[in-house]
Amino acid sequence: MSIITKTDDGRNEVSKKLSSFCKEFGVYGILRRFGAGKMRGISFQDVFNFLFALVFSGKNLYSTQNAQYSKDTVYRFLNNAKIHWEKILLFLAASVIAKVRLLTGETRLTAIVIDDSPFSRNRSKKVELLAKVYDHVSHKYFMGFRLLTMGFTDGNTFIPFAKQLMSSVKTGNPATISDGRTIAARRRKNAVKEMPQRIYELLKTAKKFKIPAAHVLFDSWFSNPVTLITIKNIGYFCVAMLKKNKTKYLFNGEMKTLCQIYKSVKKRPGRSKYLASANILLTHKNFVCPVPAVIVFVRDKSNKKKWCAIISTDTNASANILLTHKNFVCPVPAVIVFVRDKSNKKKWCAIISTDTNSSFAAEQITQTQAE
Repeated sequence: MSIITKTDDGRNEVSKKLSSFCKEFGVYGILRRFGAGKMRGISFQDVFNFLFALVFSGKNLYSTQNAQYSKDTVYRFLNNAKIHWEKILLFLAASVIAKVRLLTGETRLTAIVIDDSPFSRNRSKKVELLAKVYDHVSHKYFMGFRLLTMGFTDGNTFIPFAKQLMSSVKTGNPATISDGRTIAARRRKNAVKEMPQRIYELLKTAKKFKIPAAHVLFDSWFSNPVTLITIKNIGYFCVAMLKKNKTKYLFNGEMKTLCQIYKSVKKRPGRSKYLASANILLTHKNFVCPVPAVIVFVRDKSNKKKWCAIISTDTNASANILLTHKNFVCPVPAVIVFVRDKSNKKKWCAIISTDTNSSFAAEQITQTQAE
């Protein structure tokens, strides 16, 4: 009986915290505003709380039995085509981001992160908009979708505010919705767009909602001159990895590839955080005005003999700030105290403290060890 009581207490505690969160950020009002409502029987608030609690309980819908309603009630809520889940996520994320920004300083670096992950459905055949997609990580094709995610980060917190399942125009199972005014039709129309085009639309939406970030981070898969120039024109600076391909940049009046630029720049001596930097211009035939940018060459973490390149359209940022943006590892001063091992006096242990007052830190650590 004690085990059952502890489980119930854990569920009640999660339910209380979720209810507090929903009241603080007005989740029920956002749901009601964008199409969620009571269809029959149980209110949508109870169904939403049940689904939300499943994430924190570590269980799925099949292993959880609820005497109040059946699984048909949950499916009816999830399959409601009138609920605008994209707008719900955006408005809720904007409220949470505003709350998080009050807890951090104005000097904290913030950015918008863009990434896509594979959403495999290899066993499916008749799923709507199912397409053959290339995974640029495993370098293999699979049947499914690509999940485009866009979120806000300050280095410690990541809050997604936009998601989109991306398909392809060459899908074998095209959409069959005739009315293009519905939310479902617009969602399917966005799924077959080109990935960069959808990214530009989501960034314009983030600009409209005033997401507090000046930089956009993404990997080398999206880093090409067209994408960098377009995002700069939208109003964001870009920080991204570059591929060692045949793409050319305007450097010292000549069009050169990335490897050619690396060979022509002067390297920094010693164990510097970065090897070299170069000011370049991004050009393309579709854009009249070139965009200035800076390329920073850094050592590869996996192989110190190799190098990687990071590009930024923010030419006023230093190389150290660029490295912080890409890796999001804020340097914190610390002190390491070496003490003898209690079990074996011939050995030693190391204790680290972020209190840089070494004498006070050593005294406190020694007292803690003695206790």
